[in-house]
Amino acid sequence: GLLRLLIVVATHGINSSMAIATEADRFFSRVPNLTGEKDGEFKEFDLIFSAYLCKKDPGYELELNESRAGTSETLGVPTDRSRSLYFELILLTRGTAQGIVENCGQGEGFHAYRQLCRLLDPKNASRRLVILNKITTAKFVSVDPSVYLKKFTEWENLVEDYKKMGGTAAQDE
Repeated sequence: GLLRLLIVVATHGINSSMAIATEADRFFSRVPNLTGEKDGEFKEFDLIFSAYLCKKDPGYELELNESRAGTSETLGVPTDRSRSLYFELILLTRGTAQGIVENCGQGEGFHAYRQLCRLLDPKNASRRLVILNKITTAKFVSVDPSVYLKKFTEWENLVEDYKKMGGTAAQDE
């Protein structure tokens, strides 16, 4: 209620705030909170949230697409849209997802959105699981040293790919 209205007023000015607040209330009542702990949760959130942002300001479309792909030049650059996106993400996330947003830094909305996409999008999560399975089931048995070296190099590349996708290494206890 009031916090949402204050954020809308802060990001859009007082003149258009009432119409935007009404639209925002309708949106916030429909969108589920993103926790990052349920399968398929991010896809629904992303669809509804992206549509809301693009309706509010068509300029979001390109920046969101670039953020998803990691190609945005505005990642890490505080802009009005980035700050607004950050505060809206804080309002709509809980648990793991909110931790991801908060770790990106205040006002870093596009960076936070990129991290959510990277870590919670089912396509990326499935890809990480496939790579992790290949890493943990690799077999290096070979009489020929060149075959062994080739398999080991492929395995090292998989480990690097996994790390780049946000996978974590097993901890030694």
